[in-house]
Amino acid sequence: MKTKLFFSMQILFFIMILNLLSSCVTTSNSKSKNNEINESVFYQNYKKNTINTKLSNGIKVVINNNPNSKMNTISIYFETGASTLENDKSGLSNLTLDMMTSESKHFSFENKTKLLDSKLATLDYTASSVFSSITMTSLTKYFSVVFPVFKDAILNPEFSNFENEISGKKFSLENISKKDLNLLTELANNDLRNKTNFLGKNNLTLESINKITKKDLENFYQSLFTKNSIYILCSGKFETKIFLKELEKSFGKIKLTENKNHQKFIYQFDSSLVEFNKNENKLIDYAISYSNLPEATDNSFVSSYLAILMYSDLLHNIVREQNGSCYSVGTNINLCNKPFFTTLGYRISNKEKFFEGIKQAKEILKSKNTISSKLEAPENNNEFILIPVEEKLENYKNKLINSLYANTSTSKEKVFLMIQGLTLSNSTDFMFQLENKIQQVTKESLYEAIDILMSNNEQWYYLTGVKYPESSLERIISFK
Repeated sequence: MKTKLFFSMQILFFIMILNLLSSCVTTSNSKSKNNEINESVFYQNYKKNTINTKLSNGIKVVINNNPNSKMNTISIYFETGASTLENDKSGLSNLTLDMMTSESKHFSFENKTKLLDSKLATLDYTASSVFSSITMTSLTKYFSVVFPVFKDAILNPEFSNFENEISGKKFSLENISKKDLNLLTELANNDLRNKTNFLGKNNLTLESINKITKKDLENFYQSLFTKNSIYILCSGKFETKIFLKELEKSFGKIKLTENKNHQKFIYQFDSSLVEFNKNENKLIDYAISYSNLPEATDNSFVSSYLAILMYSDLLHNIVREQNGSCYSVGTNINLCNKPFFTTLGYRISNKEKFFEGIKQAKEILKSKNTISSKLEAPENNNEFILIPVEEKLENYKNKLINSLYANTSTSKEKVFLMIQGLTLSNSTDFMFQLENKIQQVTKESLYEAIDILMSNNEQWYYLTGVKYPESSLERIISFK
């Protein structure tokens, strides 16, 4: 069984959507004599059950062991992503990993699928702008049976079926391009591709797919194996010594090349409003915007994260519930080596109210307030009761901590947190240490983060509608 992960408008293999649990937790941190918060039990347990080592060729290995685990997960993380590609090679990283997990020298697509399905295992990939990864999860008792599939995908990918794969992608893209929300993605990707040299390179396009060759795939594959940029991340139930010998036998002899001089990617979202496909008769709009966050190593990162949670709730209540200007609105935090968040509105019934609602939400948060409850009486015009944000600070801290706990319930989610840590701060245990940083957020640090985030000008917005002539798609996408 194979999961194909195609990403649009996102830096990560995985996007961290803020569907956080609303229940509270009690943390077990204690104060030390120097008034600093000690390591949480959450992090202590991770450290106790985790080993960090290297193979003979320098590939770093992290194994988180749980003797009670019923599932094993292994992931190989490459610090190479779509941002290293030329603009006209959009989608190359995605296509390369797709083919690596589709077929390999010793496992045809059919045989691989049959084996994985019979053992309830999955082989997934992530091709983001800043990294690439291949992940396999299986029942612990079948892990040794399906591990050769993972190994062969890494060591012996088969690119000979390139022409057939390209034909299938073209057919798929031609159908996907007719979907309305995909048009927004294409429009924004095109503009980002030219403005930032960083974003908008993950997904294949009808324009780029004709420029990708089999040699391009082979070259990108070779670029994955560079020194000091590969991790093997494992979580589950392992006979550690035996498994390390297997990893050494399988991957320890890979010849790694010197790291390329990775370009320093700097992007800053400017203040602008871009409208595509101006059609007076359209009834529904989609919109998307971007805003920068502090780097994860910055002391204000967690405070900013909490501020975005508050902003997300304000958007939902004001833009959707009060103004009724769209069926749905939300925010995503894209965790990469320079994180940012997006605001997405779709099926917008009233564009003016939508932007007015965004403005209201920002003004409320800038005033250091948030919503307590809604006045239901008709004469109150669905207005909200506001309270100072510090009164909900502990609640939002617990939401964020809950999300960390929830993301450790399976072996795959633990590996996911390791990858997030690598992406944000080059540390596999960064996310496991985050609870302490959350607990240390004060009213003052939250206020400072709000001032910085909400003082920014409006970020880029892309608008499009449901109704558009298909014949004009190329013209719309090439619009600048």
